[in-house]
Parts: sequence; C-alpha cells; structure tokens
Amino acid sequence: MEQASTGKIILKTAIITTLALALACVLVAVFVFFCFPYQGYKFTNDLGMKKSALFFAEKYADDDNLDGFVYCVELDKQLIAKTNDLVYDQKMLSHTERFFAVGSLGEEFFKTVDEYYIANSPRQAHVGLYSYEEYLVTNNYVSRVRLNEASEMIFRGKPTKLDEIAATEDITNSELAIVYSAISAALSQRGENGFEIMISDDEPTDFCNWIESTVPKFIGELADFREDTLKELFFMNKAIGLINGMIDLLDDSDKSSDEWNAYFSITGDIPLTKEYARLYMQYINQ
Repeated sequence: MEQASTGKIILKTAIITTLALALACVLVAVFVFFCFPYQGYKFTNDLGMKKSALFFAEKYADDDNLDGFVYCVELDKQLIAKTNDLVYDQKMLSHTERFFAVGSLGEEFFKTVDEYYIANSPRQAHVGLYSYEEYLVTNNYVSRVRLNEASEMIFRGKPTKLDEIAATEDITNSELAIVYSAISAALSQRGENGFEIMISDDEPTDFCNWIESTVPKFIGELADFREDTLKELFFMNKAIGLINGMIDLLDDSDKSSDEWNAYFSITGDIPLTKEYARLYMQYINQ
C-alpha cells in the first residue's frame, strides 16, 4: 500500500515537473518570438498558423521593415481567400499603403524584388512577376472594391480618386498598365454584382470612357517596346485582361461589347491575343 502511494507521488511529481517545464518552454518561446518577431513569423507560418504568423509579421514590419510588409501582404491574401473576412481586406489596405509610405526606399526595394524574382524563376513565370508594385496596387484595389471603397486606387504611391487619375495628363504606359491590372482584377472578382465604377445607371461612367479612350494608343505603342520583350508582354497581358474583363461586364449587362472586341484587332492582321501567345512562346524558348 505504501509502495503504491509512493508511486503515485512520484508520478504526480513527474507530471507537475513536465508541465512546469513545458510551460517554461512556452514562456521562453513567446519571449523569444516577441523579441525576434521574424522567428515567430517563420515558426508559426511553417506550422500553417496563418493568423499567428500575421501577428508576428506585423510586429516585424513595425519598424518599416519592408520584408515584414511582404510577409503581411501574402498572409493577408491567403486569409482573405480562406476566410472571406473583410478584416483582412482592411489589413491589406493598411499593409500595402504603409509599404508605399516608406517612399524612395520602397522604390528601390521594388526594383530589387523585381530583379530577384526574374532572376530566380522560370521564364514562363516572368510576366506575372514583372512588377511587384503592380501586385501591391492590384491587391489593394481588389480589397477596396470589397470594402466599397472602389472610388480610390493607389497611384504614384498614395490613394487617389479615380477621376484624379483620369485627369493626369502625363500618365505613363507603365502607370496605365497598373491601372488596367487593378480594374481587370476587380472585374474578375465582381461575382454576380455589377461594377458601378465602370457601368452606372446602365451607362458607362466618365472613368470607363476615359479608360476606353486610352486603350487604342496604349496598344498602338506596344511595338515601341520590342527591344524589351518582357515589358511588351507585361503591357500586352494587362491590356488583354482589361479588354476581356470589360467584354464580360458589358455582355452581362446586355450591352454591346463590339467596340471592346475590336481592340483585339488594332495590331493588324494578327489579333492581339495571338500576337501575345506568339511573343510569349518566343520569349520562354529563348
């Protein structure tokens, strides 16, 4: 009887000791993660704990650490897709806009990231990885649409009214390509709803008319970038995405999409889509 009691005491003591050690390990880990948030992000992200990973990524980004913002944006996107919770769209806005607020350091970072991705990815992925700035603007705008804030888009580093973008006389083709990308991404995710930024009261909006007015010149100048095939492909890809998105929107609205369809033929005998496919295959086989 005494031996049984002694055994229970030893077992109880061992359990308490084990639990105490486990608690101590947890406390140490938490302390380390708070002091070194990147390690906390890495550990929780590797375990698939995306919400916890986002918490630590935000801590890592608190000192305007651009790598931290990269992790935040990727986790925002994953959590939006997984949960459909608008909380993460709000976070997407915050993280992308803080990224741009870093200013010139951000511009240099964009260049570094783009060069890194291009150098370390297969050629067939290069068009999609051409511009991290475009990636941020597009994800920001898709979240804005989900949050009913579609009247603004990041332009030249800050949220800007769409009519102000349309009034920008010196807008470049690179900037137009990013605008096209953001609009087409929002169009592709509009579901059964309309898209009042482009069609309102059953008529094209002023912004829609402006966008449409830029397309012929934009496509007509694609050949100017023949020396830079990847840039030409990036521009073509964004134009095709916008045109297809507008055709779908107009067809769903029981409106004629003939004029937008005609933009595929601006390049002459070879439709824009076929020219893109030809140039893309030529690029990846180099």
